[in-house]
Amino acid sequence: MEETALVFLPLPGAGHLVSSVELAKGLLEKQQCFSITILLMHPRIASTKSAIASTTTSYVQSIAASNPSIRFVDLPLVDFPYEKNMNPSTFDTLFVEKHKPHVKEALKRTSSSSSPPPTRISAFIIDFFSTTMIDVGKELGIPTYIYFPSGAALLGLMLYLPTLDVKVPCEFKDYQGEIEVPGMLPMPPLVMPGPIMDKKIDTYALFVSHGWRLREAHGLITNTFAELELTTLKSLAKRLLEKQQCFSVTVLLMHPHIPFMKSAIASSSTSYVQSTAASYPRIHFIDLPLIDFPYENCNNPSSFIYLYIDNQKPHVKEAIKRTSSSFSSSSSSPPTRIAAFIIDFFSTTMIDVGKELGIPTYIYFPTGAAGLGLMLYLPTLDVKVPCEFKDYQGEVEVPGMLPLPPLVMPEPIMDKKNDKYSQFVSHSRRFREVDAFIVNTFGELEPTALKSIANGECLPDHHPTPPVYPVGPLLALDNKSQDPETRQLMEWLDQQPHSSVIFLCFGSRGTFSVPQLKEMAIGLERSGHRFLWSLRCHSSTDPDLKEILPDGFLDRTKGQGLVFQSWAPQVAILGHIAVGGFVSHCGWNSILESIWFGVPILAWPLYAEQKLNAFQLVRDYGLAVGLSMDYEKDGWVSAEEVEKGVRSLMGEFEEGQKVRKRAKDMAERSKKAVAEGGSSFSTLELLAKKLMWIMEPRQHRFKWSTTNDTFSVVNSFPLVMSWVSGDDFPIINAMGCLLGLLLCGIVKQDAMGLVVACTSLFWDDAKKL
Repeated sequence: MEETALVFLPLPGAGHLVSSVELAKGLLEKQQCFSITILLMHPRIASTKSAIASTTTSYVQSIAASNPSIRFVDLPLVDFPYEKNMNPSTFDTLFVEKHKPHVKEALKRTSSSSSPPPTRISAFIIDFFSTTMIDVGKELGIPTYIYFPSGAALLGLMLYLPTLDVKVPCEFKDYQGEIEVPGMLPMPPLVMPGPIMDKKIDTYALFVSHGWRLREAHGLITNTFAELELTTLKSLAKRLLEKQQCFSVTVLLMHPHIPFMKSAIASSSTSYVQSTAASYPRIHFIDLPLIDFPYENCNNPSSFIYLYIDNQKPHVKEAIKRTSSSFSSSSSSPPTRIAAFIIDFFSTTMIDVGKELGIPTYIYFPTGAAGLGLMLYLPTLDVKVPCEFKDYQGEVEVPGMLPLPPLVMPEPIMDKKNDKYSQFVSHSRRFREVDAFIVNTFGELEPTALKSIANGECLPDHHPTPPVYPVGPLLALDNKSQDPETRQLMEWLDQQPHSSVIFLCFGSRGTFSVPQLKEMAIGLERSGHRFLWSLRCHSSTDPDLKEILPDGFLDRTKGQGLVFQSWAPQVAILGHIAVGGFVSHCGWNSILESIWFGVPILAWPLYAEQKLNAFQLVRDYGLAVGLSMDYEKDGWVSAEEVEKGVRSLMGEFEEGQKVRKRAKDMAERSKKAVAEGGSSFSTLELLAKKLMWIMEPRQHRFKWSTTNDTFSVVNSFPLVMSWVSGDDFPIINAMGCLLGLLLCGIVKQDAMGLVVACTSLFWDDAKKL
């Protein structure tokens, strides 16, 4: 009986070898009559040879011992003029080309083996970078298949690359518009793979050549599911997290050595940390040492934050070093690579740590793309607007945004004489040093702002702009409280008609004076609409409601509304079918939650960047009704304005009707964005892949490409995050991003870490100090 042989030719390196072996093992499970021959090419370059040998020898030996149907054949070493500055793609192409005679001879020997039974090679399975070997298969009459270790989306792009080469004659980064590839969503040019971003270098020409030769193969084998062939944008997500150890996450917790602040932060974060650690064993939390510095000398919260984080540098650096070494201290563990250092907006000083350790540094920006665009553009505005913004005659122009009234600019930059302003400008200047931004937004919500950033308009004096990955909305939708007060609120809502209740909630620090609370109450009562009001007063203790609300208000509105002073389960309330409107301070998380549930907003901004958010919601996004606020009187809103705003929001006026319709439409778009194949889902998947197999050559730290990183053996990839916060929401969002990366990870031979220093003491958090 004739024996059927399959011959594999992977590129050198553990990723390619292990991925090919896993494919071979899968084929053997289906057809035990196969015999597998794997041809091993070994580079003659001493450093490369040593590095590859150390990670593959033991693996080859173990596979050969446990799988007698798989045999490995070492090909002879080849000589060619290797140059130190040769790029990896050129090296791979020349290296493989030089092996043609040896591969041809090995194939002949396999098929003409003198030992019975006779052998027929039914398939020659080569790597994507080995398309030159198609010639050998043709010469010997052996069907040649290309094993593409990445997903169908990337395969589709490579097949289409020769066509794109004609359709897009300029550099991709200079292309005006989105790149269209069959089977994929329109792509921003800057998300194209690194090796094809410069058409003037050899790498691009080689990739186009590979794209042409792909069509000569007898078949293409891609590392994906059948479902993926239909849309090419779905992910291995949950199955990978369940079955493969992709990433591990280490979260570094920075604790302020200030008694009152430490207590406030601990109370709001401990339970969340504990529940996350219990639910996700691959996420580890590490407390950094306490530090002492003269915080009494800090004249504003921003100064405190800046100095506090700067003083954490040695501890963060040491923690990162321990993370990368602890996972590889055991002889049975593979070496650990830190894939990314993801820091918070206020942690730009940590960029120095990333540079020193040679780790790509990303900024996680927990608010929207418009806010990111403004921060990127702030150093330019600092020159264009020499006076205080409040004194500026005219509107402030920021790329990607409607012209802004000066008074809606974020609070921390409204006083240029204050240290806060110079610190924000400093943060903004350092933004351009990072490798990329991860933003809690989605393309359908902020297309113009995202496009302006991608096109470099927000950094007119700096090119190129770091890539932006919109991965939102990232929401903590599973935080469900079962306390008696929450149950009482939900039971009250259960008794109300569909979309009949307006919910008032202003965040953990959204408090009001007694006169303003009285005006709110009068306006609510006059509106005639049902309401659920989370009331917070400027007071250290919760006052008696009867003392701060108009006389008889609670009695008169007993059947109309419910007022409470405890914590509000905002997500649960917004998700209730009885809620039809939301009076909000316009914090970014509240905005995303209201969008998710399709609840329109009555915008009542209070501090930080909320006035800017409110302006965008009302004027640009059409998702909110605005209120007339008297900023000369600390944002005073009259009872008449409250009544008018509530009635409009609940659909009595045309403006509110349009906003309600727009909110329902955006709710659907937000859910599609994070669903399989959606914009944010695909972007997060792209980010996960980049974290594992692309390092920009300009960094000169590692040079990664798809040639090194494929599905392979199970290992852990540590990730580190450092955190200080008086508000859980920024951390929850960051954790949502990290969990998404866990779900989208592609398994690799060598362990890889994502190191995240995330100090989420955001603008509004500083109010506690």
